[in-house]
Amino acid sequence: MDHTTHRLAPIPMDDRIMALALQMKQAGLPWEPEVGCFVWDREGIIAQPSPFPKRIYFILSMQRFLAIFGDQEKMKRHLVWLPTWYQARQVLRRLRIADPGADWDRSAGQSATGEAEMIHLYQRILQGLRASGQESAGKRHSVSRGQESGWIRAVMISDLGDVTRLPVPVQRRIEAVYREVACAYLGWRRIQEGQADDWLPPETAFDNDLLCELGHFYSDYQKSIQSLDRIRKVAHLLGAIDPHTDRENFDRLMSLILERDYPQSPQQNIMNQLTTGEAINPVS
Repeated sequence: MDHTTHRLAPIPMDDRIMALALQMKQAGLPWEPEVGCFVWDREGIIAQPSPFPKRIYFILSMQRFLAIFGDQEKMKRHLVWLPTWYQARQVLRRLRIADPGADWDRSAGQSATGEAEMIHLYQRILQGLRASGQESAGKRHSVSRGQESGWIRAVMISDLGDVTRLPVPVQRRIEAVYREVACAYLGWRRIQEGQADDWLPPETAFDNDLLCELGHFYSDYQKSIQSLDRIRKVAHLLGAIDPHTDRENFDRLMSLILERDYPQSPQQNIMNQLTTGEAINPVS
């Protein structure tokens, strides 16, 4: 804080924090550029001066940044994201990394600075990323892998919304299916577009026509595509079921997601009954 003007800095402009942010990027931290993000233009690409020191910019208008970089993928490639305190806490939760929370507040005491807390949060994120195996030996490869994981998660959220309310095994199964499908999908999209192995589509959604082709013609992908289709249908049906009052149907839907092969006749009958509007009644 500037005690003469009582102004509060929006984030600490500390070299240690910027260095940790770069390491998080290299370790594969997923990030989608959007309004409200602070970024570090360490390569000096942005010609316009910043109101902040050390080439730190605030994304107030995506159009301005897209005019400079061309698309979001180039923004992610050339800029370093500097998560705010709140964003860093959100990242910890999304990556299932233990949040220091109140324990840090108590242990740090009143003498702790904002810079020290931000450094601690960034270090926790970096440790979690490295522990999860998202960092590889080659920095360029590891950044691409993190971006690909972020793209897959964005597709999953676009399709299903928030899945964190579901049982952990179900969440893991959903994530595994989306990774399996994305592996085949991205491979064929890159071939179609004549792009490199680290290219990602600009849209965060699967093209249903390509999914249909993959599921119909290429037997190696059929089970994954069928599992994806089943998960999408179940997600749609979940909106009509209250797990507190209709636990039986909720559990049946969870079982359908966890089913690894294409459902046999009894399970398909369950899906048909639920799809035709019987989800609010117990299934015999």
